[in-house]
Amino acid sequence: MNRLKELRTRANKTQKQLSDILGVSEMTISRWEKEPKLSIKHEYTVKLAEELGVTIPELLSYDTPTFEATKNETIELLNKYSNILEAERINLSDLTEVEEKFSKTAGKQIALNMISEAKLKKIEQDIFADHTSSLLSTLSDIERTKKYYFAINSSGIEAIERFYQAIGNLPFIYSELLIHFAALSPEQKQAILETVKKLSLTDKK
Repeated sequence: MNRLKELRTRANKTQKQLSDILGVSEMTISRWEKEPKLSIKHEYTVKLAEELGVTIPELLSYDTPTFEATKNETIELLNKYSNILEAERINLSDLTEVEEKFSKTAGKQIALNMISEAKLKKIEQDIFADHTSSLLSTLSDIERTKKYYFAINSSGIEAIERFYQAIGNLPFIYSELLIHFAALSPEQKQAILETVKKLSLTDKK
């Protein structure tokens, strides 16, 4: 179950208030609250997050073991270091590990709210294929062993994780652009890239 009703109640908002702000019916708000996953247009997502006083990742976080486990790790770590004032005494590797897990989880949730799961799966496949193909091209025939293939495949998985981490950390407008750009065909990406380059160069004049 998604967290819309919980967050609305916490913000002391009624379904009527949200429906007036978003320009939808109360029945629509009620239906959204009953959905397992909050799958709504991203412009509604932004407005809801602002109105409820939460971040977009918090609004889109579902009651899944993955998210709960990450959240619990974060809380545990914050409690552990809450009384430590000297920065040099904090294990920064622990903080970084939890932050990375949280941002990857949030990043995937943001992406799933914008595009279908099938499109997102295709993006993952493209990222993996592009990354591993690039690495394979640098290996000689002698180096093409199981050990190297395992390392390259692991690197491909890490590339997908970095994609989600970027989405989770970037400002929303950049995340939105990145997700929709990644879903385009190679030809469409090239066309968009050329257009953006021209606009960028024009602004510099």
